[in-house]
Amino acid sequence: MVNRVSLVSGKDMRTCIFNQLSDVLAPEVGHLCSWAGRNNNYSIQNTIITKILLDATRKNFPETKKK
Repeated sequence: MVNRVSLVSGKDMRTCIFNQLSDVLAPEVGHLCSWAGRNNNYSIQNTIITKILLDATRKNFPETKKK
């Protein structure tokens, strides 16, 4: 999954992660999620998808930190 997601990139780290999230999550699901689960959304902070996105982004931007 990491290899597949890493094929989606962007001009910088932020754009890369946004593009990857848009590719992995359907718009209907994306609107229900936030990093910390604020505003009655589901938190994605400690999920497997964030680990996949982080590992995939590091393939294009090795300096990527979880922060």
